[in-house]
Amino acid sequence: MFALSLASVIASVAAAKAKVEEAAGSPILDALQAMATDIYQSTLGLAQDVAGLTFAAPRFSVDVYMWAVAHVRSAPTLAVKVYNGDDSTMNDFTSFAVYAAGVIFCVYVGVVALNLVLVLFTSVKDYFQGYLVLPTKIPIINQKLPELLMALRDDLQVEVFDRVRTFKCDKWIIPLEGQTGKPSLKGAVASLAMAMSACMMLSCAARASIRLPPPPSLPSPRPVNPLRRCAPAIHALVKSGADKAGAEAIAYTVGTALGLQYLAKQAA
Repeated sequence: MFALSLASVIASVAAAKAKVEEAAGSPILDALQAMATDIYQSTLGLAQDVAGLTFAAPRFSVDVYMWAVAHVRSAPTLAVKVYNGDDSTMNDFTSFAVYAAGVIFCVYVGVVALNLVLVLFTSVKDYFQGYLVLPTKIPIINQKLPELLMALRDDLQVEVFDRVRTFKCDKWIIPLEGQTGKPSLKGAVASLAMAMSACMMLSCAARASIRLPPPPSLPSPRPVNPLRRCAPAIHALVKSGADKAGAEAIAYTVGTALGLQYLAKQAA
């Protein structure tokens, strides 16, 4: 279905380009020809990309299978390390938690922003909808367009401007929180607040020791383990015992996360 639609778009653009090329050269027709050529080349490039991805799918499937098999084979070793409380494995888990928190938050923000941008676009488009109809007559002299330009105008109106005029965004794109209805700022605030609080608690104030360089008369400080820079503070407290600075970081982080949830519920 997608291939047929893409083929029809390419054919329509090619037909419009051919119609323009048949006419005698003029500044207006040259500009239209340049636009038609750019559209044709872009559409052809898209078709080539789709074909390349289609042919690359079998190799990608094999790579995914090999990756899955490798992880399945390493599962018993991983289970033994977790059971024994291997420090390196635990650090890998906490590092992954911080990494995942960043990815989740960025994806949530990107998806919410995409929905709001589309809603803004459709609102502005609907307000200026009357200007999205190409004229059929030459302004001022009130003369009907020549047959060639009229055919090109009809193609552009149907294939481009009418599609823009009828475009709607009545549902959330990729509703990560199961949102229903038209995207809105109210729904976006709730989604972002939940994503922020969850990701902050997931990463739980990643502990980073920032040290200023010592004076020349003092010895250099002991280097900080890079794994502790990315490990959440809770894991550091469990391993190292009581730490006032780490406990305060956890309290501030969890308090901020819970406060965001409370404010989101009040705004809903």
